[in-house]
Amino acid sequence: MHDYKEFLRALHGEPGRVTLAEPFIPRVIAEQLIWRRGKQLWDTPEHYVSTLCELYAYIKADVVFIDTRSFDARELVSYSHLLPNQMKFVAVADNLSMNEAIADDSICAVISEDIGTAAAISEKLCVYLCRDRDDSVYTKIEDAAREGFAGIYLPLLDEKIIEAAYDRGIMPMGGVGTEHINKTQPLDIYNRIERLTEKGLRMVGSGGFGESVEYLGFISLLGKYAKLI
Repeated sequence: MHDYKEFLRALHGEPGRVTLAEPFIPRVIAEQLIWRRGKQLWDTPEHYVSTLCELYAYIKADVVFIDTRSFDARELVSYSHLLPNQMKFVAVADNLSMNEAIADDSICAVISEDIGTAAAISEKLCVYLCRDRDDSVYTKIEDAAREGFAGIYLPLLDEKIIEAAYDRGIMPMGGVGTEHINKTQPLDIYNRIERLTEKGLRMVGSGGFGESVEYLGFISLLGKYAKLI
């Protein structure tokens, strides 16, 4: 556990173990997981980075996801010394937050909803954030692959979508589905993740964008992930 190289390996599509792709953990869930709560956990760049480093280390992730739309990226990377050993940042960014800080060695990849990101940040592997749930997903996969994205983060995955992504040379991420997490039993969540990983998914996550999720369902996802690494 805790090896950013495993995250990059999976994003490159190379064989190996599963890694966690969970960039938008709701604060209420984060606070439950680390057994602390309050605005003081999130109110400054230092506190924000410290909280997320603790959180992602606790859930056995390989990277720490930070949102440069919340704080200036330069301030966030100035606290890279808080990163646990063998972990690096994956930065959620848009064109307004792209600056020299994105090139910092503490950031190993970038995630964005802006289709122009991959071309603008050629020195980093980039992931396209896609909120689509209908057949337009296939078009978005093609667009993201053509624009140079290494991966695509989706709210809901199935065998056909995973296959389409691999056919285009782009890595699918997330996609368990918050509706499954919120409405099904732990065993059903385990079985769904098992099916997705059997079909080739190597970057597991809820597919959520910060919306409310049930604590029991979310820790069931994390529990299954822990058994796969």
